[in-house]
Amino acid sequence: MKKGKRKPKKKKVKTELYILPLVAIALTLIFLFYVLSIESQIITPEEEGTQPSIPSKPWNCGDLQIDIHSVREANSYSRFGILTPSLEDYKFVILNLTATNKGNEIKEYVGYRLDLIDGDGRSYKSITFSKVESIIFNNVTSDYYCEESVLASVSRPKLSPGQSIVGCKMFQILKTSQPDSLLVYDLVGLKCTIKV
Repeated sequence: MKKGKRKPKKKKVKTELYILPLVAIALTLIFLFYVLSIESQIITPEEEGTQPSIPSKPWNCGDLQIDIHSVREANSYSRFGILTPSLEDYKFVILNLTATNKGNEIKEYVGYRLDLIDGDGRSYKSITFSKVESIIFNNVTSDYYCEESVLASVSRPKLSPGQSIVGCKMFQILKTSQPDSLLVYDLVGLKCTIKV
């Protein structure tokens, strides 16, 4: 009997060899997106003049000045076309603000917390939302773009003297309530109270 040619053995490819680099690339991209989103919210003093001027009242909070530019209410908000409604009997309150380092040295704003107080003295913690593209209030949809401020978040914003962070903070409060003031806490305790 004649022996025929042997079929070459197929090499087994280990899927682990492909998955590890893909995971590493994905994590790198996520990190870069995160860093770029933080940097896009920081304004240097030179750039500040190029921002649209919105009349606001500055409130000094130690070495941190917080300017609240607008207060918007919403029954729901949209991001990537996906609607996020508020809880029943609640509404969203969105504060568009700028925080500026008024000190004389570079400072890392770590451990900050913002609480919203309503007219009846009830306290509400800020909620995480990343960004808003439109809001709905009383069945009226409005285009409203705002990214979440990195102040009082898991981020560790570091600002040079005169640098600012722009963005929004969102709270979910009772529908019948009106926002009254913003409490700003650092690692030591209450830093200041800002009238909304």
